[in-house]
Amino acid sequence: MDIRLASKIVEVGPSPAPDWATVTQMELHYDYFLGDFTFRVGETDFSTTGWEWVPQLDFALALRTIAAALTPGGGEETFEFTENGDVIRFRRVGDRVEISASYVNDTASVPHDELLAAAEAFLDKLALELLDAHPGLGQNEYFRKAVGRAYP
Repeated sequence: MDIRLASKIVEVGPSPAPDWATVTQMELHYDYFLGDFTFRVGETDFSTTGWEWVPQLDFALALRTIAAALTPGGGEETFEFTENGDVIRFRRVGDRVEISASYVNDTASVPHDELLAAAEAFLDKLALELLDAHPGLGQNEYFRKAVGRAYP
């Protein structure tokens, strides 16, 4: 099974550049780091190529939370895009997760542990890219707590 996650940040956010150490939780989730993400499970493509307005940090954090919340006994979680009515649905069936989206005419299935590992790796990679581009984020208390790592 192949899961690929990647982000492409098109727009950092309002100008001028803020003091990253003091940017609020809401600003980090919705105002900065807008772009597209690649999300493929096997041959099924849930990517947002060409949208260019999806808040990348919000998506990465939500995907990790959703993957962790799906319990072995079943359960469903939904990621809702804030900028339109589209959704991505995740449904746990045994040790697998079925993924569907309102904007895709297909469903994919992936082992739960693979989805969780991919979501964590995606968030880690994005956090490191953001820190490389904006070192002051390492001083932002919410950012450090949200990504779950102690970054410099």
